[in-house]
Amino acid sequence: MTNPILPTDAAARDLALRLIREGVSASLATLDPSGHPFASLIAVAGDDDARIFSLMSALSAHTKHLAADPRCALLIAPGGKGDPLAHPRLSLKCQARWIARESDEGQRARERLLHGNPGAKIYIDFLDFRLVVFDIQAASLNAGFGKAYELSRNDLF
Repeated sequence: MTNPILPTDAAARDLALRLIREGVSASLATLDPSGHPFASLIAVAGDDDARIFSLMSALSAHTKHLAADPRCALLIAPGGKGDPLAHPRLSLKCQARWIARESDEGQRARERLLHGNPGAKIYIDFLDFRLVVFDIQAASLNAGFGKAYELSRNDLF
């Protein structure tokens, strides 16, 4: 069997960055205290610098998991009509990092989150919500049938 991973090219990098910038939701995989994987759906907002932000309630299980172990994965899969496996999707290996609301990065996160999800205005200032940025370590892009790429951190930055 030949290696199904194609050489990363400009088109793959551009598609990965577009998925990050345009993504409004992602599947988040965290590790629970026993080390078992836990998946949830979160609202996200990406920017032109390949940063992915989210807003998380202190009440959610995934927030508690990330506070104990920041290793996580995100799957951005916007989907479309027909076979869901025929559409591009991006799987990201990340480290979650909490950011202060008053910092420049916190203000950027707030701006991006409200731009992509205006309904978050209702709860974005609740004190039990925290801003998080997902620092990307590596990515796996499936651009459609037979189009798989492995991207390094440098490919996205």
